[in-house]
Amino acid sequence: MPRRRRRRRFHFLIGACAGACIALAAIAAAWALGLGPFAPVIGVPDAFADRITVEGDGGFTYLFPEEDIAYDADEHALYADDTLIAYLEPGVGARERLALADRVGGTVVGNLEGGIDLVQIHVGDASFADLTAMAEELSSSEGVIMALVEGPLLRRADAGADPNGWGDGGSIEDDPSGNNWWAEAIGAYRAWEHADRFSPVAVGVIDDGFDLDHPDLDGAATLLSSHSGNEASDHGTAVASIIGALDNGEGLRGVAAGDDGASPTLVCADYTSAEYASKGGDAAVLRALVQEDIPGQGGIAVNCSYGVPPTSTFDAWDQDGRRETLIRHARDTSEAYLAAIVCLMLDARQAGPDGAARDFLFVQSAGNGLVDGAPLGAYANGYFAGIDEDLFEECFPEGEVAGISFGDVHAHTLVVGAARERTEGEVALQGDEWRLCETSCFGEPWVDLCAPGPHKGVYAACVDGYGPFGDTSAAAPMATGSAALLWSLDPSLTAAEVRSLLVHSGDGIARGGEEQGGVYPMLDIGAAADEAVAQVDRAGAFACEVVVVDEATGLPVEGAQATFSLADEGTEMSVETDADGYAGVSADDMVSFDVTVRADGYDELREHLVAVALDEDADPLERAVRLELAPDDGGASAALRACLEGLVEQYGIVDTGSERYEQPGTYGGGWTLVEATRLTGLLSADIRDFDGDGTLEMLTVRLDPGAGWTVRKDGAWNEVRLVLSVYEASGEGAELADELAAVVPGLPDEHPIQGVHVALLDGDGAPTILVDHCGNFNDTWFGTVGLSYDGSALRLAGGVNCFEHYNAIVCMEAEGVEVLGSLVRSTPLEAGSWTGWGQVLDERWDDGASVSADTLSRYQDAYDGALAGMGVKDDAMRSTFLEEVGSAYDDAMGTVALRCTLRPSEHLAATGGGEVVDLCGAASTMDAGEVNALELLVYDEAGLLDAYR
Repeated sequence: MPRRRRRRRFHFLIGACAGACIALAAIAAAWALGLGPFAPVIGVPDAFADRITVEGDGGFTYLFPEEDIAYDADEHALYADDTLIAYLEPGVGARERLALADRVGGTVVGNLEGGIDLVQIHVGDASFADLTAMAEELSSSEGVIMALVEGPLLRRADAGADPNGWGDGGSIEDDPSGNNWWAEAIGAYRAWEHADRFSPVAVGVIDDGFDLDHPDLDGAATLLSSHSGNEASDHGTAVASIIGALDNGEGLRGVAAGDDGASPTLVCADYTSAEYASKGGDAAVLRALVQEDIPGQGGIAVNCSYGVPPTSTFDAWDQDGRRETLIRHARDTSEAYLAAIVCLMLDARQAGPDGAARDFLFVQSAGNGLVDGAPLGAYANGYFAGIDEDLFEECFPEGEVAGISFGDVHAHTLVVGAARERTEGEVALQGDEWRLCETSCFGEPWVDLCAPGPHKGVYAACVDGYGPFGDTSAAAPMATGSAALLWSLDPSLTAAEVRSLLVHSGDGIARGGEEQGGVYPMLDIGAAADEAVAQVDRAGAFACEVVVVDEATGLPVEGAQATFSLADEGTEMSVETDADGYAGVSADDMVSFDVTVRADGYDELREHLVAVALDEDADPLERAVRLELAPDDGGASAALRACLEGLVEQYGIVDTGSERYEQPGTYGGGWTLVEATRLTGLLSADIRDFDGDGTLEMLTVRLDPGAGWTVRKDGAWNEVRLVLSVYEASGEGAELADELAAVVPGLPDEHPIQGVHVALLDGDGAPTILVDHCGNFNDTWFGTVGLSYDGSALRLAGGVNCFEHYNAIVCMEAEGVEVLGSLVRSTPLEAGSWTGWGQVLDERWDDGASVSADTLSRYQDAYDGALAGMGVKDDAMRSTFLEEVGSAYDDAMGTVALRCTLRPSEHLAATGGGEVVDLCGAASTMDAGEVNALELLVYDEAGLLDAYR
């Protein structure tokens, strides 16, 4: 069970010296933590203000001047000769950021907090080798994900402008033709049949400018509020139209557009406000698209139809080594984008599943003709396209960073190659087979998906009209619009699920040419949309559900990572267990899952499970498969469980539940109604660290009936011993460390009403064992005894016992563990009859008189004081004189029965942190209207014995 946080109260000392000490301590603490008025503030440095862009949240980024761009011929690297950038984990404060700058003797010139946490640091002119060494030094600092040398991000995007018409109609065809051939080829018309189910979504577009007044974009496209510069261009306008052009009877219809003018919100950012961008500046745009409050449900797909420019661009720096320079520049951009994605993912994880973080999928074009018109592997297009497993492992040699793996990053990117339109002679390519465009970049490690994109072969919007468009710049927005369409059908989809639907739903393929090689999935948004709709319609039909518990204690394990892998497909999803230890995934059919559960402090568990049809009326915790995690404890848990198995064989098990026993004769007979075997054996067991030494022990609770107990009529009360035993692990078994017994009379008898319960006061240290009881037969008795285990024996941790006669109150405090043998006495008012108890209050009054308010007040104080010594309080004192429990009951018998069945957690609470956790108990009561019948209730909440029952 979750533990309450311990709260500490600070008391103010009176006096000048004490006050001064506190003030100095507070100043020191605030200075150390960077809090309050003592926290440093990172502002825009005046010396660099003209090169700085301030974001809406006060963050800012720096764009170094063109004269600071340098070239290192040995490394073929373009870089800013005086600036570094460090990507940070969430929560790195201003003081730590300034310390990073101090470490390399620099000035913070860029600072973003939240989403993508980073600092840009100006260090003065330095060689590339020296800057690289500084970046490596920063990378070794705590809280730094990655540090790089800043540098320009160069891009290319181009498009034609020959107008033609979209044409009428359009259907899903095996042989697409006409100006709408690309929409037919990807199954868009089939997807649009679900338009009545579209919900509003947002799409991000980073490109070279947009005609926002174009008839197909007017009202659908807007600028990113924090980056509102824009100069209309054909390329950006065409990309935006393929994604979301309005279905308005003019021009074309974008992939994600709904019927009758409905369209996603296209949030556009023009990257051409300068000849180049900085890594920090690009991070600010990516962050804003994911984080800004943009209308729309589900995640956001962000289109990036750009990449590094062709080799000719690099002639100015190194004509002979321009290919190497291009590849190095591509790698530099991919490193920066990898760091940005990791930051965004960490920020989302910190927000949690119920946080405001929006899921995201970055879609990039694979690139075209990078070397004199010929393509390269898509890694050479840089940015997201170059983020492969090799780059991830080079950047993060441990194979992960802050718990994020390459697979996690890969689930948030999609790189799209271009397939060309089939010619009349390509009969063999009819149906599902296509050819990769000759200029499209390629490579199965980098290209995830293909879509139509022949050069000037895709009809799209351009400034003031329509025109031919193409290449991977056209293919990418088809995939982006498709991702948005899927999110509009099911906003609950994760980015990984959207990506999987796009990549795996269709049957089509695109084959690379002789120089390219590779076979790539072809986009089929029609099939993907059908599958998304089917998943929504059958959501909840099947599921694989687990409840993860501690094998030793039976308690839920919260925060465990349960990974469900489809055994036949290799796809997987990870779910964190909740406070009940529950985790589950939905499925479309009775499919098989390989389930792996990992949690700190436990051995990894693997199970093969099958999804089952859901009963919506059933409790998920009851539907789920129980998985027990073995603590990583050196075998102690296994040894104790082996001991428990032997104890079960030795003593047997007490069944839980409730039964009714009726007296054979008439009222007043004094019958014993319950067989001794019903209350014989182990009632409960719990494994945990009972003495705080870092190793596990086992507590067992056993019921042992007294001699001569049979079902009979004699008026005597039969005794049940409640035996508490502690076992220590030893080798492959366990040894008994100590044992105490509480004597409880009357449980099997029609008289009295009696209840005994065992609970734990569970806090930060070793738990306290609580034995709690309450009973009534003309008189009333109740109390609580606390026990602790010190590694060798059970010791008294406090206790209180109360006895009430119609004209007497006695309140006693425990003085030794022997009190367990005298919880209830047959001659309660005789001196010395309560062994081990010391009287705190003994008040008596004449027959016919009433108890005074002063007596009740002192009684309450005595009882509360004794409980406080054990670290608990009673929110419902079970006194017949203090009607705090059962006041809603009209009959006295019902009130007393309620008091006896109250579990410790229902009336006791911790006073110093922690909580009261019920383990087990037994109670016998009678109904007020049927006093010749006994109700027996037995329970065990620990759960370790459930497997034996």
